[in-house]
Amino acid sequence: MEAVVFDGMKLKVSYQKDFPIPKIVNDDDVIIKVAYAGVCGTDLHIIQGEFPALKTRPLPLGHEFSGVILDVGEKSIFKKGQKVAVDPNSGCNLCDNCRMGNYHHCSVGGMNSTVGLFSNGGWAQYCIVPQSQVYALPDEITLEQGALCEPYSCVAHGFDRASPLKVGAKILVAGAGIIGNLWITTLHLQGHRDVTVCEMNKTRLEIVNRLKTGYRLVTPDILEKEKAEFDVIIDCTGVGKVMEVNVQYLRTGGKYVLFGCCPATHQATLNPFQIYQKELTIIGININPFSFPNAIGWIKAMGDRYVNYESLGIKTYALSEFQNALDDLKKGLVSKAIFKKLYFFGIIKNEPKLDGVASFNYGVPMATFSSIITPWLPYSIKVLVKSNQTSPNSMGLRRLITEFLWLPSAPSSRPGYHIASKYSSSRIKRAQTRWGCAV
Repeated sequence: MEAVVFDGMKLKVSYQKDFPIPKIVNDDDVIIKVAYAGVCGTDLHIIQGEFPALKTRPLPLGHEFSGVILDVGEKSIFKKGQKVAVDPNSGCNLCDNCRMGNYHHCSVGGMNSTVGLFSNGGWAQYCIVPQSQVYALPDEITLEQGALCEPYSCVAHGFDRASPLKVGAKILVAGAGIIGNLWITTLHLQGHRDVTVCEMNKTRLEIVNRLKTGYRLVTPDILEKEKAEFDVIIDCTGVGKVMEVNVQYLRTGGKYVLFGCCPATHQATLNPFQIYQKELTIIGININPFSFPNAIGWIKAMGDRYVNYESLGIKTYALSEFQNALDDLKKGLVSKAIFKKLYFFGIIKNEPKLDGVASFNYGVPMATFSSIITPWLPYSIKVLVKSNQTSPNSMGLRRLITEFLWLPSAPSSRPGYHIASKYSSSRIKRAQTRWGCAV
């Protein structure tokens, strides 16, 4: 299978076409056909040798991903074809930290066993994970949006740790990468309006402007000149020295939420007397313990108004374009890079065949048709096509699509109808008799 593989010994990333395909080993295993997989800032730190990851063998990175279940173990509660997202973190469930509900501090699990860091991740066509780390996505959440469940779950944990955030609180979000943007959407959803966003990269500030929150956007030099004070500062930069500067902008009784993941080598000097005198609270945020359901609920509530790739500054790339993705992210040209698996959507026709799993010849498993409806609207003019569900061949339009190698059509608001391209009408008519479809 195709994969973007990280070699921890050499600190090198490569694109491979023949990485081994996972197979079911345990009764609770789930094999996921990955649709979208994000590149996190942590991944960049890993590649640069600044954050721990597996070194004993090369592996695909990627701990933020969504997809469709392709195969399951005998005891799995999931079914083939289900649309899912993956929580990459888990614990041993035996140590004191796990039993106190803090599995992210587990000495065996937590950050020490994260999918995409210490086991094969989502930068590949397929990924195998225990079912305990798999979450079904509701119909209201697309696979695109599902790939953001993991980062939103971290924000959800941070929001819980920082709460209560008083109504009318004056808030500063430092750093407008993807995590800063997710915090911005969260704060706006929760009704906070007195929010300032500070970012040195003006391209990123332009991206924030697309979210249309009305928040004030500034660069660090303006912040330093104004000497404004805030009730809450949410640091999404992942740069230690930023904390050293920004903590002075806290009001008496203020909270500093250290969210961005800093490399272990970063240092910041704070004044203990200032913390004592102003009764400041410093809050560290470490991944996402038990907050995945909250993230799914948030994304469902936010919908396309907030969780929209274009508005968030997210760009998609093929796995083979991994170097462009990493470079664009480092340069700040995008807020986030996400690998969109082209074979999943029928653009590449050479998908490997797994044992016992039937696939169409353009690479979409049969199981996915029953659970995925993707808005494929390739042309501006469409016609309605009705599937004859009473015909001997009840697959109707789906079989027609398969016959002519077309992608799944989008649902119409009219029951029993689907939207198809006008340009395919002649082929549809030729197939009416054979497949029981009426135009």
